[in-house]
Amino acid sequence: MTYLLVVVALTLALPWGGAAMANSLADRLPPRRACRMLTGAAVLLAGGTVAALVGLFQVPFLASLERLPLSRVLEVWPAAVPVAGAAGVVMLSQLALLVRRVPRHRSLLRRA
Repeated sequence: MTYLLVVVALTLALPWGGAAMANSLADRLPPRRACRMLTGAAVLLAGGTVAALVGLFQVPFLASLERLPLSRVLEVWPAAVPVAGAAGVVMLSQLALLVRRVPRHRSLLRRA
């Protein structure tokens, strides 16, 4: 499970590196092509992050489907419940940010 946790941590950290590279990419490409490249990269990075968080959030649920007692899962991977809880908190905070920013983006699109 340690390797899985490392892969998930890298998946969650990758978008931060992508954001840092976006500035240099935007300066080097023509505007239309830069927009397409950045949009595609953002969608891929966001999809990977959401997939990792959903996977972590479902660990206790998947254990119950396999009829594994949570105590057995915690013996093998003691961090399962805290990591799943942290993933749930991160997902809820991202959802709150999304809901808060949707009206702002819609008004910007209307003005444009």
